[in-house]
Amino acid sequence: MEIFAENVLNKLIANGFYLHKLFKSSGFLRANVRALGLTLGVVTVFFDNIHKYKRHLANQV
Repeated sequence: MEIFAENVLNKLIANGFYLHKLFKSSGFLRANVRALGLTLGVVTVFFDNIHKYKRHLANQV
């Protein structure tokens, strides 16, 4: 699992994904992220969990 997560992270970084907020953008399509070679499940998790991650970050302050 760790290698899988590292591969996903490397794909995102190589394509300019440095901020979690990109997954919140209304003009940003899941198809664009899928085109990076990520599975539908991984892409869905990114888009569905953006609000949970923002709450997590807010609680860290």
